[in-house]
Amino acid sequence: MFGSSSAIVGGVLFAAGLIVLLIALVVLQRIRMLHSRCTARTRGTVIRFVEHENDWNLTLTPEIRYDADGRERTVLAAATAGLPDMHLDERTDVAYDPTHPDVAYLPADRHVGSMACTLTAAGAVCLVAGAALAAASA
Repeated sequence: MFGSSSAIVGGVLFAAGLIVLLIALVVLQRIRMLHSRCTARTRGTVIRFVEHENDWNLTLTPEIRYDADGRERTVLAAATAGLPDMHLDERTDVAYDPTHPDVAYLPADRHVGSMACTLTAAGAVCLVAGAALAAASA
């Protein structure tokens, strides 16, 4: 009986690991796409913080205004729990797509890359633990 429940838990962990790794792959692909499309650079200014609140967490997302193609535009930084790394009126680099200037990202925004690394690590741990548990119960 113990062996079959370990196999089920192992299978669930393995499946969860695959799902998390697929999500990480999508995030990494989005990052690669932004880096290849957004070849123009300008400077932007933090104009406000967008608040997202739920029962257990307050998330602040810096909004940055930048000029591209003769118009003012905005881009949101990665959401950060607690206090963000940026401050109001702070200047920062903005990379944008010269053919579609509304598509932009912040090259200095390390939260997106760290999220992809965290997802990859969590997915790999679940995948390995699930495979080991399923193999041990066989």
